Amino acid sequence: MSARLSGPADGPAYWFIFSGPKLLLRGGPTIEAPFVAAPEALGLALEQIMALGQFLGRPAFCAQAAADAPAPEGMFWRILLGLDQKAGPELFWKAGEALYAQHWLRRSRHCGLCGGPTSLAPDEEPLVMRCQHCGGLHYPRLSPAVIVAIEHEGRILLANNRRHPPQWFSVLAGFVAPGESLEHAVQREVAEEVGLAVADIEYFGSQPWPFPDSLMVAFRCRALDDQIRVDGKEIGEARWFAPPHMPSRPHGVTIAARLIDDYLARHGG
Repeated sequence: MSARLSGPADGPAYWFIFSGPKLLLRGGPTIEAPFVAAPEALGLALEQIMALGQFLGRPAFCAQAAADAPAPEGMFWRILLGLDQKAGPELFWKAGEALYAQHWLRRSRHCGLCGGPTSLAPDEEPLVMRCQHCGGLHYPRLSPAVIVAIEHEGRILLANNRRHPPQWFSVLAGFVAPGESLEHAVQREVAEEVGLAVADIEYFGSQPWPFPDSLMVAFRCRALDDQIRVDGKEIGEARWFAPPHMPSRPHGVTIAARLIDDYLARHGG
């Protein structure tokens, strides 16, 4: 599979270049993606180069560098998580789009029908791959997940996932299983992780989450009682909180932070 450009960028462009999961950034007064006239100026061997539309009114491209590639002078590699609080939401979301594109290009090099090599299909929607042998089309895939703020008598339930640092709490989330609705996924995940039954499930919003390919669909709901029974597998601890006594929690542009901020705004936090 080759996702290389048919020709060079027409003038200076922003480049979103990854080494594994890390993004190349330019340091200085502000953190930004490299803006260069040609990618050769960076001195990196690049693969999976593709156009990424516009960023801040200028052309943007994404590409993959070697896993051990040294950062060019004045630049550094950094993971995306937390980048929104360092460089702003615009850069974070465009970098997320680039990260997903690179993940999809890497995962779809061969046809799932016949095993043949694939290439980008320029006559289809962006990122659609066409098998060079059987002609089968492969469309970008997303993994839908629900994320939910659970309230009971003015309190919000927050949990510490075993993958997170101790004493860091957030709302519950989980992937949608085949054959279930989003609302049923909310009920199942809450029951499985903290043993609660919920009602009044209300849509809140959605957010792409390119780690690697999720679409987070957020809800608010009400617990029918407050007797928490953690599963002990994914969830290490879960508690009810109310302002002003809130734990370490998500901030920035994540929809988890937005759910918690919404609760605090409605309860004087």
